[in-house]
Amino acid sequence: MQIQIPATKVDVLAEADVVVCGGGCAGVTAAVSAARHGASVVLIERWPSVGGMATNALVNCWHCSDREKVVILGLVDESVQRADKEGWVGKDSNYPKAHETHWFDPEGMRIVWQRMLDEAGVRVLCHTAVGEPVLEDGRLRAVLVDTKRGRRAIAGELCHANLIGV
Repeated sequence: MQIQIPATKVDVLAEADVVVCGGGCAGVTAAVSAARHGASVVLIERWPSVGGMATNALVNCWHCSDREKVVILGLVDESVQRADKEGWVGKDSNYPKAHETHWFDPEGMRIVWQRMLDEAGVRVLCHTAVGEPVLEDGRLRAVLVDTKRGRRAIAGELCHANLIGV
């Protein structure tokens, strides 16, 4: 059985140069990086806060080395340094020779990442579920989101989604 859904007009909730779907580690760093390079950015997260599996599912360790040297730097390293200043990070005593090199307090890292997003000027929409992509001429132009006020669209010049099939 199928149900026919008629075409409808959907209000645009937000527009940005870059739309990032998913506020996990990769989404946060993508959004911060784009914003620091001058793009207007909207980050959409379905849960109440950013951090994804690292903060919401307590997967709170990083593998920053290949057991010989540090191989992960950039915004991850900045996150570690910021969290370390607050006492929210522990390092293996054999760093960088260890595999799991850093552990962090998930609540603290949630704060670190939200601060980084705020400082970069990223608009964060939590409690917002991403739905269907909106394609125009073979390009992803927007994503539909479900909000408490109904279905809306987030339009972007560049939309990056961690969605299967997009």
